[in-house]
Amino acid sequence: MDNTTERGIEMPTTTPTIFSTQLQKLRKERGTTQEQLANHLGVSPQAVSKWENGSYPDGDLLPKIADYFEVTIDYLYGRAERDVPVVQQIINELQSIPISEDNRHEEYFEKALEFIWAMQIAGWRDSKWYYPRHRPDKSESRTASCITDKMGFTHLRMNTDLEYYFLAKTPPEGFAGRLGNAEVFARLFKFLGDIINLKVTLYMLSLDNSEVVKASTVAKRLNIPTDKAETALNFLVNLGGHNSTAFNVRSIIVDGDRTEPVFGVAVHQNSLLIMLLAAADTIIYQPENYNVMIGNSDTGWLNRENLKFCNQGGSHEKEK
Repeated sequence: MDNTTERGIEMPTTTPTIFSTQLQKLRKERGTTQEQLANHLGVSPQAVSKWENGSYPDGDLLPKIADYFEVTIDYLYGRAERDVPVVQQIINELQSIPISEDNRHEEYFEKALEFIWAMQIAGWRDSKWYYPRHRPDKSESRTASCITDKMGFTHLRMNTDLEYYFLAKTPPEGFAGRLGNAEVFARLFKFLGDIINLKVTLYMLSLDNSEVVKASTVAKRLNIPTDKAETALNFLVNLGGHNSTAFNVRSIIVDGDRTEPVFGVAVHQNSLLIMLLAAADTIIYQPENYNVMIGNSDTGWLNRENLKFCNQGGSHEKEK
């Protein structure tokens, strides 16, 4: 039997080992040839081939091999699980949660909020360890956690009567470029500022995907004029222009050949309105306590120079 001539190759053998199996699997998963791996390690392709057939490399090559495949040395020998990126671990954790028979993902959302809470804690540089978030009930003071930064902000409402999380990353041109056009939003806020329109909107948010209602039905349920209900419903249907899917209308045949419009919703699209209402609730009922409050920026959210409705003439000095 030949003695070893290649650096790092022991006595040749054709018996596969855990190491050879792991190495071959990693190389194929990565789509790397034996020659490419050999070039990276500074050995010959024949050396790699012999490793995959049962031989072992020199010990000083093991860290380079492990680093190349982004695994631990223990993993190469089957003594540990493969290192998995944190984001993949989160996916694995959430997907391992069983789904209840009625398709309620209660545990999923609770676990997701745990991860979000960890993100809030991590925003405070002096915080190194995870600790469970406090979940005040509705009898306790309103509590939130927030991070404000030049690159964006987060807001986590923590009370159990309404828990939600919002994260916004600052656009490259700032928020004003997208959110600073008053005319764009005035139509929606004016509509929602009318109590009848708001009641119609809230009623429509109570519908399931499969439900439809006539304007007369909405009017009767809300005790409002039918023409007012019909006007509000048509506004909602046309709110998003020709791409609107959150609210929809179609015709049904009644009394022989007469048709009448009925209105429905797309539940998954209307979650954005729930987000708007949740934010409004927190604006009206401001948090009294903050559990992790991080402020890394004193800069206003909207760049005044990008507010088209502002008079840009002359200089502007901040009032003290």
